[in-house]
Amino acid sequence: MKKLGKYLSIVCTICLMISPISSVNAKTNEELLEYEISELEYFKELKSQTNEELISKGMTPDQIKYIKNFDLISELQERAKLSNEQLKVMGYSDNDIKQLRVSLSKKNINEDEIIKEIRGATLNLVLGSAIASKSKYTFNYSFRWSSCPIFIQDDLLAATWSATGSNGSPVNVAINKSSSFLTVKYKSTGGAPNMKDTTYKWNPIHEYRAAKIQFDMGYNMGSGMSYWTYYGSGKLVLDAVVSNTIYEVYLKFGYGHSVVTGTPSVSFSGSGPSIGMSFGWTTQNEETYSVRYRYDGHKVS
Repeated sequence: MKKLGKYLSIVCTICLMISPISSVNAKTNEELLEYEISELEYFKELKSQTNEELISKGMTPDQIKYIKNFDLISELQERAKLSNEQLKVMGYSDNDIKQLRVSLSKKNINEDEIIKEIRGATLNLVLGSAIASKSKYTFNYSFRWSSCPIFIQDDLLAATWSATGSNGSPVNVAINKSSSFLTVKYKSTGGAPNMKDTTYKWNPIHEYRAAKIQFDMGYNMGSGMSYWTYYGSGKLVLDAVVSNTIYEVYLKFGYGHSVVTGTPSVSFSGSGPSIGMSFGWTTQNEETYSVRYRYDGHKVS
């Protein structure tokens, strides 16, 4: 799958409420939240929807035709022709390779059956240690793909937030552009050029409310030659515009994976606890979580 055409996304979002109640910095080394999504399961869900449902999501007739006619089995058959060594670099275990080829050898197997039988690429998104104070809020995040996805184009991280002071009134909080980043690690297969780790900076969409990062997920050059993102990690740092004024921070954080190609998009809405974030043409229900942490790093609720 090369980089041309249209765009759809798998989306997972995590929602946090952080409540520093002291000027003392708080840190927790525990894993805060974790969410996992399957590329092939999402593709199945997308393809099963009616034209009317897809139109309601903003898709054009050409885009609907593209996704309905996409031949997943042919894509997997091309992958199964690669050597064991190439597939292992793409994240496949010996059992994964055997199951892929056994499943594809079955006569008249359909897409639903093969999605049940093989282990497709799974994205794991994690929020790690958190640091919070009345002047600054930092969180570490990471993601990992279990194997090379079928669709490798541009993906997207996005965040939206709001903050209040001790009296409940809004407080301006801005992203610290110099301290917020994403570092992506790549693997190369089939003689493709080795890609160095690449660091991306967060791009503010709204000075006090939202930001995103669009990054290169990889490229399929054909004949087993490709590079792909297997791991990414970074920080998102939010600063109070006026020091020592933050009482609560509401944050929503999401990952959008391109399922068909093109330029990913995201929009933001709402304020306070009702902040919202929507990726272009997504059909998967958003998974959201709410937690509250005190300055000493203990979870309250």
